[in-house]
Amino acid sequence: MHYDVQNIPLSQIVINPYVQEELERLTGELSNYRVDVHYAEDFLIEHAKAVTKSAYIAEPSTKFIIMAALSFNDIVQNALLKILEEPPRNIRFILIVPTKSVLLPTVLSRLPFLRRQPKAHPSLEAVISFRQFDLAAMQNFLKAHERVSKNEAKALLEQLCSQAVQDLGTLNLAQAQAFEDGFVLLELNGRPFLVLSALLLQFLPKNLS
Repeated sequence: MHYDVQNIPLSQIVINPYVQEELERLTGELSNYRVDVHYAEDFLIEHAKAVTKSAYIAEPSTKFIIMAALSFNDIVQNALLKILEEPPRNIRFILIVPTKSVLLPTVLSRLPFLRRQPKAHPSLEAVISFRQFDLAAMQNFLKAHERVSKNEAKALLEQLCSQAVQDLGTLNLAQAQAFEDGFVLLELNGRPFLVLSALLLQFLPKNLS
């Protein structure tokens, strides 16, 4: 967190792929203040209206309004611009997003941003060997990661790509394309389980795929 001369955290944008984890950390860190949390996977105009309503309630001391989401559409961001630029007295805003690309340049220009390194998630580590990869290994991996979020799946794809190159040296055209397609499909809100399944099929021995 950034602090001002009164030692009160400033309004800001916090970037962390694990949005919910960051939200929990921040609410704990701000436990001495009044905090109003607005969380949604997709931040919609009704959420923006609720934020505006909360911001204009007179406060005798600092109140933090946290907006945490995996995505904010452009209409929502434009609706929030004025209040972010000129917040009411004693109101400070914190936006939590997985990546800077979620936000418009106009929003990014209104607030300082802090990029936080996510904690290691042992349950999300891509522990797999592509040198001895078979159907059982694929099934075990998918079972362990069947409920990952979109952003967690992206992190897994990065780990899998690095591990595959380390184990195999090079990827064939189909394997390389599978990684590229995986990232695109996740951006288009493809189901993480199906994206990971399609990717790993490319690494099964030909007689098993």
